[in-house]
Amino acid sequence: MALECLVVVREPKLQRALSGLLTGLGVHTRMVPDPEQATKAISESRLDAVIVDCCDFADGPKFIRSMRKLPANAHSITFAILPPSATSKARTETEAHFILQQPLSLDLITRSLRAARNLMLQEKRRFFRYPVNLPVSLVSAGEELKARCTNVSAGGMALASHPVLESTWAGRLKFELPEKGGVIEAKAEVAWMLPDKTAGLRFTTIADNVRTVLEQWISARVVDEEPSGIVRQG
Repeated sequence: MALECLVVVREPKLQRALSGLLTGLGVHTRMVPDPEQATKAISESRLDAVIVDCCDFADGPKFIRSMRKLPANAHSITFAILPPSATSKARTETEAHFILQQPLSLDLITRSLRAARNLMLQEKRRFFRYPVNLPVSLVSAGEELKARCTNVSAGGMALASHPVLESTWAGRLKFELPEKGGVIEAKAEVAWMLPDKTAGLRFTTIADNVRTVLEQWISARVVDEEPSGIVRQG
């Protein structure tokens, strides 16, 4: 499972240090020293983390706060690098998850990035969609439809094109996870539908014990897709 971090830093030495540490943790680094390019990046793709050098970019705190308004990156883990003179109020106003205040130490950066990686994985698991090809029973108002699930997450699933399913559908679904993973039943509704009738369902009600089974099944497959050679923290 690939993790990606956008690094908005100009200083070459700091770029190299962050890139090396992130790579060692199995996190792909996208180095974007230009604020305009960074703004474009957060609007066009989902990122697991963003590091912003607010010493070089005066609008760095504003940039971090603006990410919260973007659905794709509202849950990205954020770092703000601040000058030595930064006040407690300034640190709070960045709304960043992690504050790295100059002068930076390798130990501080390493510990912060390791902690952040755990948070990144937690968020990734929440939104991770595992590809499958499973039969699904959809029941609404006493009428049953047979569909195919193409991927599943802790919060919903995608369905292959179905000629009868409507964008207003809401009801109960039932399917069995592969490898004797268990039977999943939940209430759901259509979250989106494309012109070809491919659709996404959102779970609206699911029992806690059933959710646990689904999350554990997905988590096991997330771990299987983590980069080899990485020691998982925590």
